[in-house]
Amino acid sequence: MLTWQRVTISGADPAEAATGLMQAFNKAWEAAHCPDGAEVFTSNVTGQSAAAPRIYFFSPKSADIARDALRRFSPESCEQPDFRSVRKVKL
Repeated sequence: MLTWQRVTISGADPAEAATGLMQAFNKAWEAAHCPDGAEVFTSNVTGQSAAAPRIYFFSPKSADIARDALRRFSPESCEQPDFRSVRKVKL
């Protein structure tokens, strides 16, 4: 069964690592021909400190198509996020 996956990025430069995560995901998404239902959400907000941790939620379809790309970011299975507290990442 496919599940939601959460990636939390923290450390010296979470903004740079988050950019790497999304670039890796976008390559996998495009290689899969941009399938419907492949969604990514984030709890990050505009104006957030560059040093603040970044949290990304990958829908089951997103997690499946980008499995190899996500592996290096240590994804964790999670529940579907509360859509009132996250924003959708434009792909």
